[in-house]
Amino acid sequence: MILLLGVKINENFETLFPSPVRVIIDTNNRKDKLILKWTKSNNNIERYFIIFFRNNEGPSIITLPDLDISNNTSFKHEFLDVGMNIDYKFAVVAYNSKKLFSKVDNFTKVKLTPP
Repeated sequence: MILLLGVKINENFETLFPSPVRVIIDTNNRKDKLILKWTKSNNNIERYFIIFFRNNEGPSIITLPDLDISNNTSFKHEFLDVGMNIDYKFAVVAYNSKKLFSKVDNFTKVKLTPP
């Protein structure tokens, strides 16, 4: 009985956290920026943050104060400070109305190379 109660408490606690955010990364034709795209997974999301590493140095955090989260479900951010042959790793973290962050399942890796 105690084990069943513990499992139920854990299930309820897990549903409080926002779902992990899946990030798609693209670039433009000139390869001078990276374009991060993601979609809203839940209606109680208040903010998003981008966590990134450059050549395994970091983490660095980008706050996104100008996103209109209440009126949109798809988002993008243009990362302009890019260089060739540099390893980048990105993740987007959601922050919800219960003041909880989503977890990062994995980082999306990208490396721009000359043609």
